[in-house]
Amino acid sequence: MSRISKNLIFALIAMFGCFACTLDLRYGTPQQADTASLWRCDLPLSGYKEGDFIGVWQTDFRSGGNRIDILILQGDGTYQQRFSNFNLEYQYSSEWKDWWMELRESGGYQLHFEGMKFCGGVTGTCVDPREIELGFYDFCEDGWFTLNGELVLSAVRDPSVPGEIRLRHLKPAGYETYFVNYTRME
Repeated sequence: MSRISKNLIFALIAMFGCFACTLDLRYGTPQQADTASLWRCDLPLSGYKEGDFIGVWQTDFRSGGNRIDILILQGDGTYQQRFSNFNLEYQYSSEWKDWWMELRESGGYQLHFEGMKFCGGVTGTCVDPREIELGFYDFCEDGWFTLNGELVLSAVRDPSVPGEIRLRHLKPAGYETYFVNYTRME
């Protein structure tokens, strides 16, 4: 390619680049469309109702039964949390508190538990979620939450468990892996 051709190509690229920059200056940069986050977990075959969650839910934190967290959800919108760490001889039982279900813009469902403690972490005891200062990661919406006075669990369809629902715990900041799921017991 001749020197003149190279210079001509360079000049055209430079002119087009400058023209594109003036378009941005005159008309502003295009606005990104607001898009709701996508729900990355399995959705129910049909919508969930609060009645789908009434009952006793349990997780053992993959601890071989040494640490167990139980949630008892009632139809009047209240729940009780009972946690046991048998290695530490630690027990926690909450008062009856409110819970409610939220249909997210992403199409997924989350259950909110007012006053629920974060139990079974590094200490093996229960703490207020506000003590997890950096927040909680939601696998289903691929985002971080700061929780104030509540814990949130994501409802995930799982045909291998009773009722085909698991309640997935959000991952606290600072944990490399944290796959805690509550399964319906009754």
